[in-house]
Amino acid sequence: MDFIKWQLFGLIFTLITIVVLVTKKRPLYQAMFIGIIMLSFFLGKPANEVIILFWEGLIDKATLELVFVVGLVTLLSWLLKDLGFLEHLLDSLTSILGSAKIAVIFIPALIGIFPVMGGAAISAPLVDVLGDKLGLSKLIKTSVNMVFRHSVYYFSPFTSSLILLAGLTKIELLVLIKYMSPLGVISIVSGYYLYLHGAKEKELDSKIGSRSFDNFKKLLFYGAPLFISLALFVLFNLSLLISLSIGLLVALFLGKFLGKKVELKKTIREGPDYYLMLGIAGIMIFRFLLADLKS
Repeated sequence: MDFIKWQLFGLIFTLITIVVLVTKKRPLYQAMFIGIIMLSFFLGKPANEVIILFWEGLIDKATLELVFVVGLVTLLSWLLKDLGFLEHLLDSLTSILGSAKIAVIFIPALIGIFPVMGGAAISAPLVDVLGDKLGLSKLIKTSVNMVFRHSVYYFSPFTSSLILLAGLTKIELLVLIKYMSPLGVISIVSGYYLYLHGAKEKELDSKIGSRSFDNFKKLLFYGAPLFISLALFVLFNLSLLISLSIGLLVALFLGKFLGKKVELKKTIREGPDYYLMLGIAGIMIFRFLLADLKS
């Protein structure tokens, strides 16, 4: 076997190994760094050259930006949950929406924007209550929660997979979202016709459909960090890094305004998803090795 075929075999074997590890529920960062070690072996380069490639990939501007953006997204999501903003935001939105069908679409989708741990568990009780109003079975309610929570992944600039894809392809995130969004629309429309079209709404709680000024005020107040971050990125074309940083500062300010204490050590320890950040770094370093393989 000549060296080129050996490298090609190594690349295929490495990719299969990464897929198998992720399928076996191994953390992404572990799978990627095992893949990096394997690919380095198949490249046949001296250890010092591999270390240089590793370092160049790690300190590359695109790598650092992606890692910090994912860190800020997960930190903001955690902070909104920890401060209780997420709960109030969902309560006010549920109250404003006048239809259980609309609410059961919007609530999981809103949760999908926030990459918080246990997102499905957060939206499940709300979907369960709303699903009862529509006479949905337990299986259908589970499906509704999953479909509409994941459909927003095609639209949200806070989706880590979209952020990574934009970084790898060098396509602007908003441009990528423009081309991906039809898939999200198809997902929502399909989910509606599959699970909700034939459902008949029963009598709603008086809380649902209460479009009082207080509910709109709560929605804007508790959703301000999210809305401001989105507006700065989409409307004012600021970088996602800056937009998220401002959103994070707004969340901290509003939390202090409400008298909520933010523990710095706990926030730093539990807020950012460090494993996901390491996984993103691993993918970008792996990309550097692939570029060297191509050369």
